Amino acid sequence: LCGCYSRIELAFHETYGEKFTYVSPVTAVVNAGDSLLLGTSRGDIVSFNLSDGSFRAVYKDASSRFVYQIVPCPDSSFLYSVQNGGINHVNRKNGEVTTYKINAEKRENYSAYSLISDGMNVYAATSNGVYHWTTPSEYGKRMDASALSDDNDVVSSRFYTIQAVADDQYVCAGESGLYSFKSDSNPQCLISMPFYALHGDISLSRDGKLFKSGNQLASLHVPALDFVCDGEYIYALSHSAVEILKSTDGCHVATVNLPKQK
Repeated sequence: LCGCYSRIELAFHETYGEKFTYVSPVTAVVNAGDSLLLGTSRGDIVSFNLSDGSFRAVYKDASSRFVYQIVPCPDSSFLYSVQNGGINHVNRKNGEVTTYKINAEKRENYSAYSLISDGMNVYAATSNGVYHWTTPSEYGKRMDASALSDDNDVVSSRFYTIQAVADDQYVCAGESGLYSFKSDSNPQCLISMPFYALHGDISLSRDGKLFKSGNQLASLHVPALDFVCDGEYIYALSHSAVEILKSTDGCHVATVNLPKQK
């Protein structure tokens, strides 16, 4: 299921109970057990029931900005990030919202493109580097990464994705390259070239190359925006198609063209 450039009709209730329907691009999709949590370009977070296909409004970000990622928490709460809005934690039981702020000198806040949480810590790949928080409502610590420019050089400090690969072992990827770090150490560069996406031991560079465990696996026919891997196959998503390759040797299997938007 890919939703970044799809459109889906959603129905919501405003504060005064008025029902309205609109079409909005889906920008984030996450599995939440028997349902999917969907984020939209307008700051909506919606639950999609997998059994009956119904939608239910969960939360509306006050800024109505692009939702980058949603991370469900064990207590039915969730974290989400929006464009230039840091990270928010929503308690679905009492509606309380707390914010993990991104320290910024030249602007009010930055974007967190990717985030992970172990229940105690939150790590995020942002437009201003990699950050670490221990509690909400505080400014995160910007982790120093070798080969990064100073804090004012936002482009070279832009990281797109972060994930845990083992106990207290993390990797992150962005404009400056692919990095590895532990909770008590700063990121160290593994590959010095721009990367867009990272899943397991497979990473995607900005120019459309796939790497596995640091070694080049394949070159895509069209540079992709993101990809997923089910263990056997890699599905690389571009603006116009999904390219399918074998995860073992990068051999091209098929290309599925996506329908054009009307």
